[in-house]
Amino acid sequence: MTSQTGRIEYIDLAKGICILLVVVFHLTEYYGYPCVFNNYGRVFRMPLYYFLSGVFFKTYGGFVEFVKRKTNKLLIPFVFWYIFSVSLSIILFLSLGWKIPRAHRFDPIHAMMQIFVYHEYPNLAIWFLLSLFEVNIIFYVVSIIANKCGRYKLWILAALSLMCGGVGCYLISTGLELPLFMHKTLYYMPHFCLGYFVFRHTNLLHANISDKYAIVYAIIGFVCFWAVARFGLSLNDPNMRISSLRQLIIAYPGACLGIFGILMISKAVKKVPVLSMYGRYSIMILVTHVLLICIFIMLTDQFHIPEKISFIMCTIVLMTYGLVLIPFMRRFMPHVTAQKDVIKVKNVG
Repeated sequence: MTSQTGRIEYIDLAKGICILLVVVFHLTEYYGYPCVFNNYGRVFRMPLYYFLSGVFFKTYGGFVEFVKRKTNKLLIPFVFWYIFSVSLSIILFLSLGWKIPRAHRFDPIHAMMQIFVYHEYPNLAIWFLLSLFEVNIIFYVVSIIANKCGRYKLWILAALSLMCGGVGCYLISTGLELPLFMHKTLYYMPHFCLGYFVFRHTNLLHANISDKYAIVYAIIGFVCFWAVARFGLSLNDPNMRISSLRQLIIAYPGACLGIFGILMISKAVKKVPVLSMYGRYSIMILVTHVLLICIFIMLTDQFHIPEKISFIMCTIVLMTYGLVLIPFMRRFMPHVTAQKDVIKVKNVG
C-alpha cells in the first residue's frame, strides 16, 4: 500500500478523486449546467480535502518552523496564483474587453482588494490554500493548549475543534462571511481534526486484515451517506447554509460517511495511474483549472462555438491537460506549487 517513495498510494488516489470532484463542480457551475451529483458531492468534497490534510499534520519542532513550512506549501502558492490570476484578468479586460468569468462577473480594477471582504475574484478555487493555511495555524495553537491537559488532551483537542466548527456553522447559517474565508476555516476545523485523530489513534487508514472487505465497507458507507443526505440536506442551497437541525446532521456525520466511503474505495483500488498522479500533484490542478475554464469560455464565445460543444471540448481538455501541465510545473514552477521551498527550513521530521 506504500510506494517505494514512502507515499501512501491510496491517499493519493483519494486526493485524485477529490480534485476530480472539484473540477467537475466548477466546470458545471461555470457553464451553468445543473448537476444533481454535485449537490451530494459538495457534502464531502471539501471535508475530504481537510480530512486528508489533517492526516499529515506535524508540528515540525516549533511554531516558527511550522509557519515557515506552511508558508512554503500553502501561502506562497496562494499569493502567487492570486496575483497571477487577477493580473491576467485585468490584462484581458483592458486589452480585449473580456470579463472573467461569464457567470460571475466582477470589476477587475478593484479585484485585488475584493478577497478581503467580498470573496469575488478570478480563480476562486485557490481560496482553499489560504483557508488550509489558517486551519493549520489554528490547529497548531489548539494542539498546544490540548497537550497541556495531560491524559485529557485528545478530548480537549476534539472539543476545541468542535467549538470552532460550531462558530463556523453559526456564521454560515446566518450568512455572515468573515474576511479571508475565516468562516469556512472554522467550519472545516472538525474535519481536519478528525483526519489527525483517525490516522494517529486508529487503524482505519493503515494496512490491516480488514482491508479485504474495503469495498464492502465503501458500499455500506455510501448507502448510509445517501440515507443521511436525503434526510438532512437542502440540496437546492448552493451556499451550504445550515438553517436547521437536519442540515446540521448532514454537515458533519453525513460528511464523515462520504469521507469513509471514498477512503474505503481508495483502499480497495489502491492506485489508478493518472488519477493518482493528479492526486499527488493536486495543487497544480487546483490552481489552474478555473483559469482554464474561464479562458476556454472566452475563446469559444469569441469564435461563436455552441455552448454544448464548448462544454464537451472543455471537459476533454480538463480531464487530460494535467498530463502535460504537471511535468511542466514540476520543472519550471516548483516554488509556487509546493514542490520546492522558497523560505529555508530546518531538516526536521
